Amino acid sequence: MFCSSLVNQEVLNNIKVIVTANRNKNRVTDRSLPHCGPSLPETKSEGYWYGGQWHSTRCCSRTPQLPDVYKCFENKTIFLQGDSTVRQWYLFLSDLVNGTSIKLPSRTSEGPEMAVNFVKNITVRFRFHHLPINRPYLFKAGRLHCVADEIDMIAGGRDTVIVLGLWAHFAAESIDTFRSRLYGIRHAIIRLHRRSPETKVIWRTSNTREHINIHHYLENSDWFSYQLLQETKAILGDLKVAIVDVWEMSVCQWHKHLCHPPEDVIKNHIDLLLSFAC
Repeated sequence: MFCSSLVNQEVLNNIKVIVTANRNKNRVTDRSLPHCGPSLPETKSEGYWYGGQWHSTRCCSRTPQLPDVYKCFENKTIFLQGDSTVRQWYLFLSDLVNGTSIKLPSRTSEGPEMAVNFVKNITVRFRFHHLPINRPYLFKAGRLHCVADEIDMIAGGRDTVIVLGLWAHFAAESIDTFRSRLYGIRHAIIRLHRRSPETKVIWRTSNTREHINIHHYLENSDWFSYQLLQETKAILGDLKVAIVDVWEMSVCQWHKHLCHPPEDVIKNHIDLLLSFAC
C-alpha cells in the first residue's frame, strides 16, 4: 500500500476560490466574529490563507504591532510547556519581546529555558514535557517534569499566561496514553483556576508533518496526529482553556508539510496566539 503511485501525490480538484475586494476580515457571511478565547462555537472551517496571512473564521484574530505586544505582556510571565513545536513558539516569542536568554544551571536540550526583557519585565519560560520522547540520543529522564506537576507549582494570576502543547511524541503511542496524560493536565488546570481563576491557559494543537519513510506512515501519520487534536478538544473543551487550532493552517499552507513549520507560518501562529492571550 505504501509503495502505491498514489501515495504523497497531489489530488487535483476543480474548486474555484473567489476573493471579494472589500471583504471585512472580522466578519463572515454578515456575521461578526467573537473575540478569541475559550469555548468558541464550532465552525465549518478554522480560516484561510490570503496574501501570506492567516485569516481566522472562528474568532476575531489580529496582527498586533510590537507596542501592542509589549503592552500585552508587560510585567507578565509566559510559561510554555510541551514538545519542540511549542519550543518554536518560545524561540519566536523570546525574539519578539527582545528577551535576553538566561543561562540556567540545569539547562539541557529538554529545558528549562528562559528569556527576560528586563525593561518591560517580560519573562518567557520553556520546559519539555515528560516521556514519551522519541529521540535518537540519551538524555537525563530525571530532569523531565510532568506538565501537571509544573502547573501545580505555578501560582497563577492575571500576570501569568500558560501555553501547552503535546502531540508529536504521542502519535506513536496508544491513544490511552495520551488520554491519561490529558486527564492529569485537566485536573491540574482545574486546581489552577480554583486558586487563580484569572490565569490564561492556551493549548497549541497538532499540525501536519513530513513522512519520509514507512516508519513515519505507520507510527506518525497525520491521521494519528488529528486524533490527538480531537481528544484534546473532547477532554479540555469544557474548561476555561483557549485552544489555538493550527491544523487547517498547516493543511492548506503553501509549504511542504513539516512537523516544525517554517518561520512565516510560525509568525501567523504567534499572531493567533496573541489574539487569544491579549
